[in-house]
Amino acid sequence: MDMSLCDDGFVTVDQLAEADGVRVLTGLISGGADATGEAVLGLVAYLGVYPDDGKAARALDRYAEGIEAMASGAVGVWPFGAILPSTGSQSLWHAWGGLAPAALAAASAVTGRGLDAAVGDVGVFTPQLMTSGGPFNAWSPVPGESQIAYGVQSRVESLLRTADATGGEGLRELAALVAGWFFGANPAGEPAYDPATGVTIDGIEPDGAVNRNSGAESTIHGLLAMIALDSNLRLARTASSLTSMPTTHGMQWIQAEDAQLGGGAAVVEPDGAWTGESNWQGSYVLADQGGTVRFDLDADARGVVAAGGATAHPVIHRLAEDAGTARWTAIDAEGEGTDLGELDLGSVGGPGSTEWDGVLKPVRLKTPIPAGTVALEVVSDGRMELDALMLLAAITEAVLEVDRGGRITLHAASATADVRSAPGQPGTVYRADGTRLGPVNRTHRNVPEGAFAITRR
Repeated sequence: MDMSLCDDGFVTVDQLAEADGVRVLTGLISGGADATGEAVLGLVAYLGVYPDDGKAARALDRYAEGIEAMASGAVGVWPFGAILPSTGSQSLWHAWGGLAPAALAAASAVTGRGLDAAVGDVGVFTPQLMTSGGPFNAWSPVPGESQIAYGVQSRVESLLRTADATGGEGLRELAALVAGWFFGANPAGEPAYDPATGVTIDGIEPDGAVNRNSGAESTIHGLLAMIALDSNLRLARTASSLTSMPTTHGMQWIQAEDAQLGGGAAVVEPDGAWTGESNWQGSYVLADQGGTVRFDLDADARGVVAAGGATAHPVIHRLAEDAGTARWTAIDAEGEGTDLGELDLGSVGGPGSTEWDGVLKPVRLKTPIPAGTVALEVVSDGRMELDALMLLAAITEAVLEVDRGGRITLHAASATADVRSAPGQPGTVYRADGTRLGPVNRTHRNVPEGAFAITRR
């Protein structure tokens, strides 16, 4: 549906378009919550000086409505409440231009809308982001690409802006852990920012390789992050003490082409990784009716299942048209099976504003994986295009070493479960909005789904 203009010259966002079966609002700048978020922050600042400008206030409300509509997923459901950046994809989140949650939080005092979406992005998605390997620049839908200053700084600003709106101190604590990336809490385990010169490197790859160029964008966002830390020296002390590569636990991705295939299922090499709205992770498996795929879990994967429960999230290209179903089963060491559920393989609807028929992203199986599971098996009753399988522990963790000794652990709860910590490792459980739920001062504490905890030792 084409965008239209009101009499006052601003784009309306009260019209709906389709994006792979999901309704999105038209009227976002360049079709994106990313670009629109920048405009919203400008309008908030403008209205702080000229509060009686009705045209600007109406534009702010419309743009905030459009951004709010881009919140996607839920607790334990990809992408975990993140605000998607573009109406052109329901399976790509990227950090570049990632100030949409900051914009909603800042605008909420004026518009009365959008704060819940901001909280979902910063308080649910951010802990999952950090416990999946850190602030990758993109989930497409698998986390990957480099980690860059733009993405880290926008996450810090979004956390702090939302904390201002909710009063949730836990979001400030979380911002300090994210900002540790600049000081060495990154895949390279070395500083990305030089306090003597202000120079910030251009990026760090998932394997730790460092791009030592320093463009204007990287340096500007590094300096913006330092300005934010300078306004809160306690958070700055925490961030600057995190100088080592963090370790993460509880989210695993297993490629379908590495599984055991049967019933005519076969590995397919796509023409290219990029589909126009997402990325294949290498090859995928095509299983027509009767085709089977079995994932034998290695020790690490079994550990994810054993550590307080886990859920399975097949990464499937669900087709626009009806494509049948696939049934998933968990198998224990004795060969006994537990039904995990059936997934539709199609019927998502036409592409609409997207470039590709269907959508490639993780879909959660409703039944948690039972303890003692050694393999997961799927049988296709239609046409299944299976890229990977994500295993998600009920509690995922990122462990960050402190340069003066000790460690800080971030725990993200995708399902209600216990946080276990060693004696003498106190901490706090926070709601997604950053408000305090209670202390962690024993060997464990129950953490409700969507909450997060930070413990220290």
